[in-house]
Parts: sequence; structure tokens; C-alpha cells
Amino acid sequence: MKGPSEVEDQYVLDATLGTLSQAQFNDLYTRYATKPAKAYDARHIYKLVEFLPAFAQKLNGKILIPHSLPVPAPLVQALHTQGKKTANVAYVDGNCHSVSWQWINFLQGQGTDEGLLSLADGETLGLDTPVDMKDILPGDILVVSGNGGFNQMDAVLHSAVYLGHGLMFEKPNPGKEYAYRISYLQDILAKYKRVSDQNQFQFYRISKNTKTLPSLTMQLSLASAENQKAQNLNLSSLPSTILDSYILQETWDNQSSASVFTLGRILKTSDVNPKNFKTIL
Repeated sequence: MKGPSEVEDQYVLDATLGTLSQAQFNDLYTRYATKPAKAYDARHIYKLVEFLPAFAQKLNGKILIPHSLPVPAPLVQALHTQGKKTANVAYVDGNCHSVSWQWINFLQGQGTDEGLLSLADGETLGLDTPVDMKDILPGDILVVSGNGGFNQMDAVLHSAVYLGHGLMFEKPNPGKEYAYRISYLQDILAKYKRVSDQNQFQFYRISKNTKTLPSLTMQLSLASAENQKAQNLNLSSLPSTILDSYILQETWDNQSSASVFTLGRILKTSDVNPKNFKTIL
């Protein structure tokens, strides 16, 4: 498998902490607002990932191989009937913003134990409480913005979650070369500064005043009445068990001068075929 082209993307930190005192054990769970799955063990060699939210534990150290899955015929038929001609397969991939979104859901009491694999939009994270980099705390969200091409000068290029002590949790990029991982903040900064010295780095804190995000599923999927309305669809005849797994995406094809519709799949970590989920840690 070809490795990432950026040197900063070519590792996954093991982040072994070693044995801990009872106080250190308790402090780490407090830091990440999580609860222990097992009782304290003075002889156990702890790793940082054990203290992170359950969804992050299930993603950490894994590479998702992008792939396509068949779409239920009733959904394809309903879309075609309403003028949205799509293929009968849905694409599966994940990106950095879906990780940040799930972390915010967790901090706002809406998290799930499952990791959700999807492509999310960093522009819609709704972060509004900036924090100076010298004051950052675990759980703060880093947003990298800059030139995204096509005259998008303030595009959100990347997001990641601060873990403390200069460590981050992220997925560097979509695609099969990039693992969900613990990484160094300094490497994220170095990578995007090298891309452009105009890129901007801002941390945000999730506070009681931060707007509550919908679940990643309700933000993206066809289960959302708002998403259906935006696409001029009425899919009320289909069960939510189908709708909450699929995203309808519209792009413009300059060659044909027409809209092109594709389906994306929101997939739980437990539903991924092991051949498409490579563990490297």
C-alpha cells in the first residue's frame, strides 16, 4: 500500500502511559469526561486511547479502505421517481470533520459508542468560542482554514481534537492511506504551514453556550426532513432504518451541464467488513 506523501501523516502514536496511580487513573477519566470500562489495576500498562471516548477507541489505529456498498432497491427507486438518478451503490469513506463532529456530539451528551464512518463538512461544525493556543485544554477543537481552491479563501481545510500534552486525535485526510490516530499538534501545524504560510489555526472550546450540534446522522442523512426538503424529496414511505444510513450528494457536471447525484453511506465501525478496515496499531 502506498504511504501518505506528507511525512507528518506517516505514523500512528502508540501513546503508552505505563502503570498509573489510582489518582492518575481517575484524573485521566476526568480529563476526557469518560468513565472506566474496567476497575483500576495497579499492574496494568495503560495506553492513552483507553481513556478516550468509546467511538475514538474503535477508530484509533485503523485505516478505512474506501469502498462501495449496494443500496436498497426501494431507495434507488424512490430517488429515480423523484428525478434523482443515482447508481445502486453508495460510497464509504471517512474524514477529519466526521471525527470532530462525533467528539462534539460526545461532549454535548449526544455521543454514541459506535464510530461513524462518513464524510462531513467542516464549514458546518458551528464552533463559536475561540481559545488562544496558549490556553488550550483537552477536548478543544483545532480548525485549520485557508485557500481551498476555486476562490474559497476561508475554507476549512482540517479539524482535529486536542488531547493535551501536545497530542491530537484526528484523521489526516480521507482515503486508504490515512489512519484514525493520535498524532502531534506540532506536525499538523508544520504540514499546513508548509502548504501555505497564509493558513490560519484556531482552537475552539465546546462550552455550555456552544450551539448543540445534531447527531452526525441527522446532519447528513436522508432521515432529516430538512435534508429531504433541500433536495426536493419526499421519502416518507421509506423506513428510517434505510434513510439514516444514506447521504445524497449533488454535484454539477460541466461537460453535460447537468446535476449528478451520488449516494454516500454512513457506516458504523461494527458494520465494516474486516477486509476494508485495516488495523495498524
